[in-house]
Amino acid sequence: MEYLGNKELLTMQKTAFLASGTIPPDVVLRSYDWATGEHEGCVVSGFSSKLEQDVLHFLLKSNTA
Repeated sequence: MEYLGNKELLTMQKTAFLASGTIPPDVVLRSYDWATGEHEGCVVSGFSSKLEQDVLHFLLKSNTA
């Protein structure tokens, strides 16, 4: 069988992060806190809303440290 991409992603714990375009401020802050914390596995999202894009930024930044 042929594979494209990282096969390890299939065995990792996955977390889905989805957010609409209108979010209460307290949820935004909790999302930022979550995104800057420690994570195991991978995060799955469309990263299309502003909050999803911000979370992606924080996830990528914390992963390079």
